[in-house]
Amino acid sequence: MADITVYTKNNCVQCKMTKKFLTSMNIDFKEINIDEHPELIAQLKAEGHRQTPVVKISGFDSFSGFRPDALKKSGCCQSCCLKQYSWKFGTGFYSGAF
Repeated sequence: MADITVYTKNNCVQCKMTKKFLTSMNIDFKEINIDEHPELIAQLKAEGHRQTPVVKISGFDSFSGFRPDALKKSGCCQSCCLKQYSWKFGTGFYSGAF
């Protein structure tokens, strides 16, 4: 299984949704809260990210926001599990902007 790191921020709805999604699929991930590690903000911005969560999956491009579609494409979730857990969300959610 791929190594997954989720960069989060306090009071970030999309961060909570991403963590809940991964946890519900029994997918292990490492969480790094950038409110507790502000030295990482410059690195994430340099990589082009402007909001949290930032999800990094080994072997794939990193992305920001709650993106079950990107998690599915990465192969970290089994397709049978995703069918059981089909969320439909728009893009109007609060994001944890830096």
